[in-house]
Amino acid sequence: MHVTASRHSLSGTVSVPGSKSHTIRAVILASLSSGNVSVIRNPLPSADCLSCME
Repeated sequence: MHVTASRHSLSGTVSVPGSKSHTIRAVILASLSSGNVSVIRNPLPSADCLSCME
């Protein structure tokens, strides 16, 4: 197989799926913060994460 790569600019947005360990860490850190509201974007909706949020 022969592949030819040409130089072009590439742009876009990548959305990475949530991680259980990252979600739980974010929930714990948010609970320790002194602010009124913490926003966790793209959390993993697993049973472990939901249990931690309760």
